Amino acid sequence: MLTSWILRAYTRRTGLTRSSAATLQGVLSVAINLAVALGKVYLALRLHSLALWADAANTASDSLTSLSMVAGFRAAASPPDREHPYGHGRWEELVALLLSLVLVWSAVELIVAGWHRVQGEAGDPWDGAALWMLAVLAVMALAKEWLARFALHLGQAVGAPALVADAWHHRVDGLAGAAVVAGLFVSNLGYPRIDGWLAMGVAGLMARTGVVLGLGVVSRLLGERPSGQVVTAIGQAARGVDGVEEAHQIRVHHYGQRQVISLNIHVEPRLSVEHSHGIATEVEQRVREALPGSDVVVHVEPGPG
Repeated sequence: MLTSWILRAYTRRTGLTRSSAATLQGVLSVAINLAVALGKVYLALRLHSLALWADAANTASDSLTSLSMVAGFRAAASPPDREHPYGHGRWEELVALLLSLVLVWSAVELIVAGWHRVQGEAGDPWDGAALWMLAVLAVMALAKEWLARFALHLGQAVGAPALVADAWHHRVDGLAGAAVVAGLFVSNLGYPRIDGWLAMGVAGLMARTGVVLGLGVVSRLLGERPSGQVVTAIGQAARGVDGVEEAHQIRVHHYGQRQVISLNIHVEPRLSVEHSHGIATEVEQRVREALPGSDVVVHVEPGPG
């Protein structure tokens, strides 16, 4: 409900674009992260917890990550220039790769902390008066989970891998905070190692997510093969034009939100150059209608007939 209200209020005039989605997510992320970090610093002082100090520093650093994401999306929205005729959209991919690496690094840190706990390092002591502090920490972890879901919703809505990666980064931070709460609570009940194993298990899943996201970004940067659904849509659009006998060698290159499509078509060998050019122009128009926002280049070849 809160997510829907924020999106309606924010997109009422300008609508939701990749750049505006990144800006919205960045502003919310910085505000929530700084508030949560300050709260953790206060509680770390009250509980004398080194784990909380480290967690507060990690949360504060997330603000810098979010600012870099906003800067990357703004750079990606820059118009094409002489040196970059296809625009700067791949800044989004670079930001997504950076966030994937940060996600893996955060997971590694959580694994190390969990391993230290498993090896027998005691949790920070607390007494009954600190129960409300643990409740506050739990609320902070829930706030980070909400931020993760909000970023994931935005990323899926506009098709931005960087926002999806940032969402998982927030989720890791929230889970790290939850692990601190569990460590403070469970270790004082006489089971100091349980939360360590749980932390390592969760961190392992997060590291896997970061690796998968990062490999996906690298694959797109290297020019991965388009999906069967995209190839089918392009082929059907091209073959629906009168005079096209076949469409093949379909290639798609991604530049952030923009994609450049090239394909070859077969036409009747006896057609004039002017007629063949008209068919190619119609194919370009049909493909752009099937995949809005695409630049399309069509190469004409004589058919076997």
